[in-house]
Amino acid sequence: MTTIARDITDHWRDDVAIERALTGRDVGRPLTIAERRALFVAMHRRGDPGAQIAAALGLNGPTYRQWKNELAP
Repeated sequence: MTTIARDITDHWRDDVAIERALTGRDVGRPLTIAERRALFVAMHRRGDPGAQIAAALGLNGPTYRQWKNELAP
């Protein structure tokens, strides 16, 4: 995959996929980085516990803390 193609793919955001993931429904494909970050914000705003957010997104502790600092201070 070229750098341009990867950049476009990483930044692609489908709000329907995010909503499906947020409600526990199958998206049918892996979420992009942008979608995962949007899902993080939505789950945080909804009040989900950090451990639940990290587990849902497959984030380790340091990555969870970094995303929280960047996206939901």
